[in-house]
Amino acid sequence: MPANDDADLHQGLSSKLARVFNLTADIIGAHAGTHSSASATPKSELREALGMLLDVPEAHYRGLLRRMHELHDPVVAALLQERLLLQPSAASGTAVGTRRRLSAAAAPSTPYPSTGNRNADAGPSQPQATGSMEPGPFHVDSTRRLAGWWDRDSDAGSESAPEPEPVYSQPTPLPGRLSDTPSPADLAGWCAEISERLASLSPNMSYPVVRRLVAAVVVRAWLDRGARALTATEEEEVRKLFVQLYEIHRRGAVHKGMMDYMHVSKSGGTSWCHAAQLNGCTTQRFDKYHVCGVKAFEDKVRWVDGAAHQRLTGHPPTRWSLHGTPRNASSPGCAARAAMMRANGWTYYSNEYTLTGGAAAMADVELCSRQFVTAILFRNPVARLASHLRFLLLHYSRFMKEQGEAQGAAFYKTYANANASFWHAVAPAITDNYFARTLLGEAVWHAAVGSLSAAAHLPAGRLVLLGTDLVVPLEVQPAVSSALLRWGAGWPASFTDVHDKNIAQLQAHFAFDPRPYLPVAPEMAHLAADQHIDVALYQLAGLLGQLDYLVYSEAAAAGVVPWEGIPDQPPAEDGPGAGDAVECGLLRGPSGRWGGSLPRHRSRRLPVLRRRSPPPSPVGGSVSSQGARRRL
Repeated sequence: MPANDDADLHQGLSSKLARVFNLTADIIGAHAGTHSSASATPKSELREALGMLLDVPEAHYRGLLRRMHELHDPVVAALLQERLLLQPSAASGTAVGTRRRLSAAAAPSTPYPSTGNRNADAGPSQPQATGSMEPGPFHVDSTRRLAGWWDRDSDAGSESAPEPEPVYSQPTPLPGRLSDTPSPADLAGWCAEISERLASLSPNMSYPVVRRLVAAVVVRAWLDRGARALTATEEEEVRKLFVQLYEIHRRGAVHKGMMDYMHVSKSGGTSWCHAAQLNGCTTQRFDKYHVCGVKAFEDKVRWVDGAAHQRLTGHPPTRWSLHGTPRNASSPGCAARAAMMRANGWTYYSNEYTLTGGAAAMADVELCSRQFVTAILFRNPVARLASHLRFLLLHYSRFMKEQGEAQGAAFYKTYANANASFWHAVAPAITDNYFARTLLGEAVWHAAVGSLSAAAHLPAGRLVLLGTDLVVPLEVQPAVSSALLRWGAGWPASFTDVHDKNIAQLQAHFAFDPRPYLPVAPEMAHLAADQHIDVALYQLAGLLGQLDYLVYSEAAAAGVVPWEGIPDQPPAEDGPGAGDAVECGLLRGPSGRWGGSLPRHRSRRLPVLRRRSPPPSPVGGSVSSQGARRRL
């Protein structure tokens, strides 16, 4: 990905494609050091990665996950049955396109087996909108006008009622893999045809799967012609299509108006939480240690197996030792979480455990894409693991000393320089594909070390990741990650503007350096190799970030802005009121109707945040109230 994005607005799309994807190695090859330079990624490797992405929905049709809401949408289901209008005709070898329209209702299907009481009273599936989409700018003034007549207290009953959950039928398998389809011979014509179909999508969702599949087809078509320049007509049609994809995302984000952030520990999640604060979002509590979780959701960390700790050290467990403890059976799922958020006027929360659903089986896990803008910050899994071990060693050294002299001595006999087997026993989830366990629900979270498979858990994890609205690789340049948040959430402040949980400062404060007590090199290599599913997910996260960046940069080049009046820079001051003008960007409550009232509903806030020095802005110029062009 490019480090400075100003040039993208002044390049043709073909040059932009080369600029974005020649830097694939910055993300995809970083974990293994497979590429030493930005230009080292072969086109064949990129095309293979795009083929893998196009086949990610197969996990849905295999029944690995039954509640991927976007893929049950009738328009999306029909489009996938037609293989994105790329299915070759037996007679002509050309795309069937609109000559072969399948409705999801007409496709034969069988009901899924019952998944328990949570679906017993389920209502109809996601409604389908018809007619053309007419995108328009998201105006601060219009949301405030809506807030002027909306009385949150008087409407609390309807706001707090969970919507019924849909019951889905088992999808009809696709007629073939999407990766086996040919690239469109007439790219401009295909763009126009797919655009017509996308106009029928419901305004209630943001459709990240569709966005990325369509963008992947365009990039693959460019590769298949030797990465040569597109024609002027093709560039024009691709740009219009990408603008439409962004408008679909923005429209859905505004409709949902709240964010569900999947906080994978030691991956920048605390900084992301406090970036939400800087952007004027609301939640149950902002403070230094309560990282934006909602207590009733039971999303506390479950890092350490308390029973294993006691068995291996001979002493009772201390902090963070809830591994093996599931949520209560009455713990709220997606619909109930959204209802509670709406009732309290909250626009943001973090989940530092695992997705809801899936307590009995992975197939029942639910990504809350109907109610929330979903987001994840994805760190290099091997670096994340080392950071987590370092953090635990730092704090457990003092926690166990505080328990008593014998416990303090036991730390040096057990945790210090422990081998991979010890860490797998005492901290199972964090040392065995932590990202996959976060994405796939409680049954997977608490599964035995070594039991996750590339045949089932990797494709399921890829599908959840593909369906997540914002996927931001931690290691990309700050200008790129800031652009992904600016356009994905309408946030002018990024997690890179906040500096939380500085391990060096903690080491100095507690006068303890945990690095000498990490596992020795062969044991660390063993633990690193165990993260093979997470590493594969990390590769996909990098590609998703690139595709989203490409779509957003084309929207920027066309003069689109996330919302009228978005500041060029993060708030100049920290503390109460810093983000009041931003009001959480695109996330101002359902359909934006809390705009103008969020500061009144803001809960406890940090008085001051530690801020990083701001990076050079990737945005040039300014935006007037008339919507002048903004640059990524």
